[in-house]
Amino acid sequence: MANMQVASLAELREALRTAASGDIIDLAPGEYQGPILIDTAVTLRGRDRQTVLWRRGGPVVYVRTPGVRLDKLLIERTIQSQGPLVIHAANCTPIGRESRLLDALINLGELIPGSTVSLPLEIEVAAHTEISVSGLHGAQITPSAFEDKGKHLAWLTLDGSTLSRGEVLLGELAIRDPNATRYLWLAGSVSDPAPATLLTTARNFCLATKKTRLYPSPRGLMLDGAQLAVLDGVKAAPGIYAYVQHDPSGALFLYLPSEPPAPVTLNGQTLTRWNRVQLHEKDTLKIAGATFTVQAADPPPISVEPVVLTFADFAEQFPDPVTLTVHNGKTAWKGHVSAAVPWLSVAPEGDLRLPAQRSSAWTISLNSDVLALPDGVHEVFGGLLVVGSNHMIGADVRLAVHRPAVVLQIAPVDLGALEWGWPAERISDVVIGNFGRDSWTGTVRSTVSWLNIVTPMPFTCGSWSEGIVQVQAVPNWDVLPVGTYDLPNALIFTDPHGEQAVSIKLQVTPPQPHLVAVTHAALFDTVERNAPLPDTPIAVRNEGGAAWTGTIRAVNSWVRLSPAEITAEDPILPGATAEIEVHLLDVPAELALDTPVIIDEIRFENADSTLTTTLPIDVQLTVVELPPYLVANPITFVPFIKGDSPPEGVLRIHNNGPARWRGTITANTSLLTVPDNVFTCEPGDSIELPVTLNSTALEVLKTGLTHLDDALSVHGGREPITTSASIDLRDPIWELHLDTLTLNYGQIDGVLPELPSQIVRLVNAGPAIGTARVEICVPWLSVASNARLFDIDVPGNSVIEFAVTLNEEVRRLAPGTIVEDRAVVITGREQQMIVRALLVMNEWSPLLVVTPEKLTLTGDTAQTLTIRNTGKRIWTVQASAAAWLTATPSEITLDPGQAATIEVKLASVPPGQFSDPRAVVIVGSGREVEIEVGVRIAEQA
Repeated sequence: MANMQVASLAELREALRTAASGDIIDLAPGEYQGPILIDTAVTLRGRDRQTVLWRRGGPVVYVRTPGVRLDKLLIERTIQSQGPLVIHAANCTPIGRESRLLDALINLGELIPGSTVSLPLEIEVAAHTEISVSGLHGAQITPSAFEDKGKHLAWLTLDGSTLSRGEVLLGELAIRDPNATRYLWLAGSVSDPAPATLLTTARNFCLATKKTRLYPSPRGLMLDGAQLAVLDGVKAAPGIYAYVQHDPSGALFLYLPSEPPAPVTLNGQTLTRWNRVQLHEKDTLKIAGATFTVQAADPPPISVEPVVLTFADFAEQFPDPVTLTVHNGKTAWKGHVSAAVPWLSVAPEGDLRLPAQRSSAWTISLNSDVLALPDGVHEVFGGLLVVGSNHMIGADVRLAVHRPAVVLQIAPVDLGALEWGWPAERISDVVIGNFGRDSWTGTVRSTVSWLNIVTPMPFTCGSWSEGIVQVQAVPNWDVLPVGTYDLPNALIFTDPHGEQAVSIKLQVTPPQPHLVAVTHAALFDTVERNAPLPDTPIAVRNEGGAAWTGTIRAVNSWVRLSPAEITAEDPILPGATAEIEVHLLDVPAELALDTPVIIDEIRFENADSTLTTTLPIDVQLTVVELPPYLVANPITFVPFIKGDSPPEGVLRIHNNGPARWRGTITANTSLLTVPDNVFTCEPGDSIELPVTLNSTALEVLKTGLTHLDDALSVHGGREPITTSASIDLRDPIWELHLDTLTLNYGQIDGVLPELPSQIVRLVNAGPAIGTARVEICVPWLSVASNARLFDIDVPGNSVIEFAVTLNEEVRRLAPGTIVEDRAVVITGREQQMIVRALLVMNEWSPLLVVTPEKLTLTGDTAQTLTIRNTGKRIWTVQASAAAWLTATPSEITLDPGQAATIEVKLASVPPGQFSDPRAVVIVGSGREVEIEVGVRIAEQA
């Protein structure tokens, strides 16, 4: 055991280097500047406060071996700091002084004077954290603070100009979060030989895989999972593995910024984080399945400019892209540029060929992944890789991110032009751009009465995104006259931090008419050829603020329009609806049936030539072919005698059009037989078809007239058609026989001047003269002699006929079907033959009931006649009065069932008493009703 006396820092360092375990080193009074590293179990003894071990910052004493004693020493820092003064390695706690275990050491290795060193450190924080470095002159840490929770990369830089030969380096990184301070310790040494000595033997080194040589950039290369995939095609877990850097001597160093995702070995030895080691030629480095060897290398065949691509600061806007230029050497080059970080994009992609002595540029831009970067400076060594056939060169990327929390950019809103009075509830988008790193949540309100906010509030706009708030213009024309409005504070965006105003611009133009189609097309859905052409209405509404005038025309002239012009005298006023009649003029030829076709276009053209808009409405036509309207006559079989061959009846069918008839006939009774064919008949033509009685009819028919309703059905018409059949079967004739059982006068119109006749036919089958008495039983029938009862002789074996005519009395009959079963009675010997009469009376004149039937006038007081139309048609009648009377009104029109009154007054008549049966006559078409008026006027005394 030796006792060594020292009086200076140089002597102290020499003593520490040469002392043996157990030696005592006595320090003379004075100041000894640290850091002081103790690697031998010695006692370091001073003179209490007279012996001072000091430093400006960082630990003063670093104990790296057990058994060290510190005795009677004043240890201090000249700057205020909270870090420990004495630190020790594991199991190396010194005796005599409080010391702190060095649990996280960053081994800087051996440094070269003048050589600046930059090392990345991956640090995980839980909240806002500040970082500072002390104890190393010229050392800087960037960034100096982290705002967000998570893992962050910080860069420790040692300025080579501050390093002295043989200097021992000992410093600390203080990591301060709101809850505690933790330390990372920095240790290393500076080479003692002069740098010139090293440079004389310097060589350039690179990392080589099987086929590729990797040249770090001048500032180094960060090897992560993405770069390993580019280098050797390995599928490495994401994360940082190692950092490779040259120093000015050409030496190559390897450093692990953090715990790698997979082991990193050098010559078979696993490396730990935060240790910087020098690589030598033929060293083998294995990282996540990729194997590299350290080789001496000639300079690469290309050069890259710039070696550090620096983007403008990323704040409110994405920085502009930057350019990376590759300069080729003396031979052709083929390769590409790849991004080693996800937030970079490279264009063009894929390989390019460069002839010798040529250059090419790649555009490097930021993509959306950059939004995930925290604020601060991001330096990526080897962030871009220029890859050739057998080499890879790294280029560095630098980006400073200073994104504010929220940055709203809202452009003024231009609502365009709104026409005054035009109902336009316009919805417009207000685009909100948030260029900040945090979401923005706030509200939007309108300060003008005619602008509503449609989007529900509160509104959120995400980080670095656009949001849309919809506003709706609901003009109140009473407060929004024609003009241009530029309102700087129309919209107010509000959040807890304040308000932001956005301007709105709106132009209100003078009112104009605007026609809109109420009926969107003139539809002729079922048009038949050869039939009357239809009409259809269309309607338009003026929704503008001014009256509309103009012309209405059909482009192809297939329709006529009524009206065809809207003039200023009768315009379509604002809010009014106009109806236009569209008359179809013709049907285009060769149109397919049952197919809607646009044949024309109706245009509403403004009278004002400055208004160029027209309203088009299509004219659509569908041609159909519907079955025709058919008329079938009743079938009357001529009388025949039982036992004779039955006669043949005729069915006559008339086609009233408009289409061709193609159909069949079926018998609805077993007594009749009709042809089993399909018949055709053109519009306007008739067809006659035979109808026969079959054997069943001859067996079941009884003597007399048989009437079969709905005996036959006619198919193929538009409406169901049935017709009746009348069969007159008679017994054999003996003596007098009545051959005419019915006088069928058909439809009678009272206005005809001549009334029809029917023939009564009597047959005498016997040889002797037969005498019969004829009686006309109804007043509206007459014979030529006007006799109501007369005798007639019928010679034997002969026939006699006489005519029975409708007389004037028939005109007084009520309208409708009139059947008189005993119209004519013929009485012969021991027999009576009855002829019935049948007619249908049309309503040819007014059917009037006038009450009362007689009036009596005694003075100037008027009397009232009530006239009621009991018919089924509208009639107009006149009241005709004698000269001494007045009847008002003189003409009235009565609907069916309607009644009206006429006032009757004396005009001028002498006193006395008399009566006139035709004083008032109600005259209609073919009919008169006479009203008797009596007068009783006493003479004055």
